[in-house]
Amino acid sequence: SWGKYSAPLVKIFAVGNTEVRLWKTDAAGSAPCDGGTGSVAGTWLSYSSGTLSWTEDTTGKPRSESITLPSGIIATVTQVEAKDFKGTWSFRSQRFSNNASVISTDVDVTIDLTFGEPRYGETLPDINDKNYTNNLGVRGLYLDAVADATVSIDYDNRVAKFGLFLDERKAQAVSNGKAGYNYVCFIPECATKWMTNPWNFVPVPIHASKNYTWLWFNVSNDLTTLNYDQPNMQYLPGTSSGANMIIGITCAVCSNAAPASSDINTTYDVIYQANPNKSNTNGGFTLKRK
Repeated sequence: SWGKYSAPLVKIFAVGNTEVRLWKTDAAGSAPCDGGTGSVAGTWLSYSSGTLSWTEDTTGKPRSESITLPSGIIATVTQVEAKDFKGTWSFRSQRFSNNASVISTDVDVTIDLTFGEPRYGETLPDINDKNYTNNLGVRGLYLDAVADATVSIDYDNRVAKFGLFLDERKAQAVSNGKAGYNYVCFIPECATKWMTNPWNFVPVPIHASKNYTWLWFNVSNDLTTLNYDQPNMQYLPGTSSGANMIIGITCAVCSNAAPASSDINTTYDVIYQANPNKSNTNGGFTLKRK
């Protein structure tokens, strides 16, 4: 029995559990916890008189700490918010380029990407009408253009996911030396199966009504690695077959800032493909926190 704390802790404890695991925001806080008589303290996580407490996270990164309570239960608190993902990440992929003045082709390339403020920061529904807010911006894929992104956090179920926003509706002005196509947007690269012909390098439109999608990456347990790979592949929204399996990110050049499908060059300018070193069996896209 957990006594007077049984109702508030229904999501934390079950009879026989030997662990408490909580995800919280970066703000200082506390939670009732029947961890026995006495006190114990870690670096920023502590327990005393039936209360588990944590300080504000000012590190700029997610953090976790575990302490053993007087009752023997191990308590772990993770503090994480979308802003904690800001910073430099290494990105590994295979890269193709039709514009040497922008960047070169490389079968196995690792580049630095900077996660910062979003360019647009829109809140939009996905194909299932669930809303996501683009709370980050990713710079480094194509000159100084920024691809918006979202970190979505489910605190109750202790799950985070990262989505790179691929959007055909808006393009950014760039000095890319491409006469008539001095704007870029980030859209999916597709194939029929994982790295299998026929290819669909510049799929336009992405979707008939929601002409955008998020490319969802798995987030590691320690929140420092993001990965997109088989068997967790995505298709263009609303499809499940055809040359619509997303296998990469296309940097597509356009003739204006609000392009119709006909304004986007049908030949890709730069592509990042999720098979570094031409390995189709493992690897995918990998982003690692630096």
